[in-house]
Amino acid sequence: MIMLKKIFLVGVVLLFLFESVFAIGIGPSKEIIDFEPNLEKKIEYYVINQDIAPVNVLVYKRGDLMNIIELENQTFEIGMDGTKVFDVLLKLPSSLPPGNNEVQIVASQLPGGDDDSGTVVTSLVNVVARLIIKVPYEDQYLKANIGVSDVKLGENVFVDLNLENLGLEDIDNYIGEIKIFDSSKKMLGSSDISGNLLSGESNSKQIEIEIDETFSGKHFAELSIDYSGKNVFDNTSFMIGNVFIEILDYPKEVYFGEISSYEIKIKSNWNEDINDAYAQLDIGEKSFKSEDFNIGKWEEKIVKFYVDMNNIEVGNYPAILSLHYEDTSTIEEFEISVVKKSSNLYIYGGILLILILVFFIYKKKFKIKYKK
Repeated sequence: MIMLKKIFLVGVVLLFLFESVFAIGIGPSKEIIDFEPNLEKKIEYYVINQDIAPVNVLVYKRGDLMNIIELENQTFEIGMDGTKVFDVLLKLPSSLPPGNNEVQIVASQLPGGDDDSGTVVTSLVNVVARLIIKVPYEDQYLKANIGVSDVKLGENVFVDLNLENLGLEDIDNYIGEIKIFDSSKKMLGSSDISGNLLSGESNSKQIEIEIDETFSGKHFAELSIDYSGKNVFDNTSFMIGNVFIEILDYPKEVYFGEISSYEIKIKSNWNEDINDAYAQLDIGEKSFKSEDFNIGKWEEKIVKFYVDMNNIEVGNYPAILSLHYEDTSTIEEFEISVVKKSSNLYIYGGILLILILVFFIYKKKFKIKYKK
């Protein structure tokens, strides 16, 4: 039982000190080297301690190409806010597979030792630096990717195009196209691209595409390029507009002195399902909330919840009806009336009186006819 309490206390302490646990960093985080046969190069790395106390760190290498660097496993202590610098010797062979070859340099924060209370902190933190060796392909090799930022409804789309010739031969002429689609795969716009790339050359550009779109939601961009009988493709998604649920209709009158249902009609103007939404009605200082609900793409839906009018007097009040979903909300401000419900007793009594009168009129007519 004592040991369980100690483990629990250690867990609580770790929660409060979460930031300080991950307190070491390594740099440079990524180093890219162009391949040269039998190249030898010394690369300087450092480990920094961002903790408020000294830390013990183990540095080592890992990956399939560990043999291309010389780094002996070493352990050292770094003082508070201190930095430890060490060298890595890169020794490239005469050849490597084409493409990006990677080896990693890892710094691990070692576990602490026993203290007087007998508790042990056993967490281990790793930070990684990536050493990438770029080996060109023998002929032409085009690497291409696209990225698109979210835009507002009615705006043009801006596509970031990144191209790189990883081959030893120049690419004299590439021809391609970027297409924009909605969620139903209807094409909304496109742009042709073409150009040349020298061996090892990279090129980045932003392309503006005018689209014809009237709906918000998730959209897609697709890239295709042809060069020297080869093809390269890429795709990505982005958002147009904002997630939006529209409030179509709602009651502006509720009954005094009772708990009654409150139904609102809503519509999703988004091309994907929206989950875990809820509605809320605020009347003065009182709030009434619906259960969480889901709404499908473009769906119209009735949401019902209950309002308690037992402690609100008859009258007109400022009210706010709101829908909450996907870290945003739809808000409708209006005036709501709290009214007394009409009594059905008078209605039923009037109907009964009419029926009685009709009965006696017909009865009287029947007697007169019978006497004749």
